[in-house]
Amino acid sequence: RKDHNGSKMERPLDDKVNDTFAYWKTIQSINEPTTLYEEMEGQKVHQSLSKDVRTRFLDFYTGVLSDQIEEPDIIWQILPRDVWIEIFENLTVREMARASSTCQSWNNMIWKNARRSNLDFHGISTRIPSIHFARMLSNFPHLKRLSVGSYGAEFINHIQLDVIKKCTQLQTLDLRGCRKVTWPALVRLLESCPKITSLFIQGCYAIRKIEPILESAPQLLELDITGMQLSSSIRDILINQLERVNLARCSLIFDLPDPLEKFPGNITELSLTQTKITDLQLENLIPALFKLKILSLQNCKLISTECLCKNLPILFNLKKLNLIDACLTPVNDQVIDAISSTLLDLQEIQLKRATEITFAGFRNLTKLKSLQVINLDLCQVTDADLEYLVKFRGNSIKTLNLGGCRELSSPSLQVVARHCPNLEHVNLTDWREIDAGDLVHLTNCLNLQTLNISNVQTLLPSEEDMLETLIKFEQLKKLNITWTSLIRCDLTALPAKSIVF
Repeated sequence: RKDHNGSKMERPLDDKVNDTFAYWKTIQSINEPTTLYEEMEGQKVHQSLSKDVRTRFLDFYTGVLSDQIEEPDIIWQILPRDVWIEIFENLTVREMARASSTCQSWNNMIWKNARRSNLDFHGISTRIPSIHFARMLSNFPHLKRLSVGSYGAEFINHIQLDVIKKCTQLQTLDLRGCRKVTWPALVRLLESCPKITSLFIQGCYAIRKIEPILESAPQLLELDITGMQLSSSIRDILINQLERVNLARCSLIFDLPDPLEKFPGNITELSLTQTKITDLQLENLIPALFKLKILSLQNCKLISTECLCKNLPILFNLKKLNLIDACLTPVNDQVIDAISSTLLDLQEIQLKRATEITFAGFRNLTKLKSLQVINLDLCQVTDADLEYLVKFRGNSIKTLNLGGCRELSSPSLQVVARHCPNLEHVNLTDWREIDAGDLVHLTNCLNLQTLNISNVQTLLPSEEDMLETLIKFEQLKKLNITWTSLIRCDLTALPAKSIVF
């Protein structure tokens, strides 16, 4: 780069990056690329630098190698072309544009990769002319997944859809937030792309009719129509045709008086979040969901606990269940008893703010032998409740959310560590106090990846002792210490790859 006077401009670098580059400039000879890679691994350079700096480091690394090799063209033989193409497969369009300006070889591998199957326009904020948009897509004849949701709020309309419909191999199309997309243009696209099985049109407010879309794409298996205004006539198509449906915040469509027993539903994943579905509507819907594996009733708030006790046991194939604020009153022991008696394959249950669950309810949860994820955020959990639960089901639990459980004491962490050897994620948000001597026992959970101790009021015996304890979590990938006194300490020694504070 040069300034307005023609003088060469130096890019500013922080001290850490300067030290990194200085280290590599001391290398005199390179015998094998693997040796250099091992050196780079030993320095852990790539884990702490930003994406932009990592790109610059790769440029420098390439330059070092080319200086040591008599024929610079051999540099592209160090990594096979297929490996480079595999790396570039994971770039978004914005990242592809930046990387392709590096050299002609990268440019060819990025934009002339006929095998590319995924294209993501995330992060692009300027309009791409239609002719360039068409030329870009023509380079990838085997495209299977296209995401223009974050880009196309104002830029994707019927003209761009006519270009997309030439990608006849498409299987997944993400149009979330594309406010100018209309249903006739989308119908034409779906008719031209008969292999599309997943469609995301959340926030496409110009689409007024869903029925023609479903009729033009009988192969659809997954549909996200969050917030759409739907008619009751669409329910038969949704139940019979689709496998994964997101109806969050949709208008009520299951208000017909007759139940759906005659419909052999194929739905395996269903989200009814914030749909305000009533007891009668749920009773009409449940009989057609015998294949259901994932159900979300979060924030429905109009369902009674009696309705849940009556209808949930029918879904004996259920594996994931979200009951956060699902009822008029909090989920109670009767609901837990109905679930644990029949849904024996349940692997995940969300019970946030289920304040009416007592020891009897937690005892019934131990009947779920496959339970891996349990959310007890803001529940009235005592030390005795937690000890009984983990004593009988601790071996299978991988994610344990105890945030806001202010009745739990610090010594209960020793019980969790002793009975949950496979624990991967722990949330201890809003606890009254945590003792470093109790927390250190979680280091025995060798698979622990995430630890959340945000907003813990008191850290015992001191901040320094707690910091020394956290340093021992060598396997940790993410640590959240938001709103704790630890943010005043030196956190450079913490091993976690991602620290939130």
